[in-house]
Amino acid sequence: MRATNDAARFARPRTAPCQSDARERPPDARAHHVHDAQLLSHDAAVASDDRRLRLKAHALAAVVAVVPAAVAVYVSVNRRHDVVEGVVWQAHELPFSLADEWRRYTREVAALDPFAGPRVHGSDVTVATLATFPAAESEAYRAYLRQLGFVDRADVYVRASGGVVASIALLRTAGPFEPHEISALRHLQRLIEHAQDCAAAPVPPATREALRASGLTRREADVALLVGGGATNAEIARSLHLTQTTVKTHLTRIYGKLGIRSRTQLAIVLGTGGRVTPR
Repeated sequence: MRATNDAARFARPRTAPCQSDARERPPDARAHHVHDAQLLSHDAAVASDDRRLRLKAHALAAVVAVVPAAVAVYVSVNRRHDVVEGVVWQAHELPFSLADEWRRYTREVAALDPFAGPRVHGSDVTVATLATFPAAESEAYRAYLRQLGFVDRADVYVRASGGVVASIALLRTAGPFEPHEISALRHLQRLIEHAQDCAAAPVPPATREALRASGLTRREADVALLVGGGATNAEIARSLHLTQTTVKTHLTRIYGKLGIRSRTQLAIVLGTGGRVTPR
């Protein structure tokens, strides 16, 4: 029942990393930049000096400790949905090279992947499995997974500023993901998303204080900061649980209070630490 509900929330199927060595890719062949993205093993990420890589590795370990899988991949994407980085965990040796299969995926299979691309970007779905997608529309990709020995896949989506910034793909060689496991993934998704937010560069307190001192309400400051981070009105609405009409109203008031006329000017203001002379 949940899978059906999730499917109804898509205009089209959704985004996520590729399988095995996995990287998420848009189905549009013109945007294939995945082969340029960095791919690290779980152990390499754990040993990294980069705290964000360590966070991704620990997130993978936490997820597979609760919901077992043969392969798990934490895939980071940019706002164009291009993969920029991947961290791979595997439970045991596989009869194929993850790196080689990743290259094959990006060149030949991405367009068939119902999880991949910007499809999920406009939805609020947090977890998807193969059951989320009609079999008739995903049979080619299902056949690809069967060829590799995988019987099911579950993806957990991570958002920031209202948009998808990463996903975790779990691939299983025995048995489908059960309803209680999908429920557990939804709970873990909230924790992972919160950890992602905490790992992101924090907004300097002085910037928020300057916006408030310029006459913005707390919610208007929230909207302004999300705009400064590049979020669209739709993304802001999802992130703050508002309607897009309300977001537009907030922006109109923000512009008036700060004496500016556009998002670009607002970004410039935020680039100065929020110090403005209100009109």
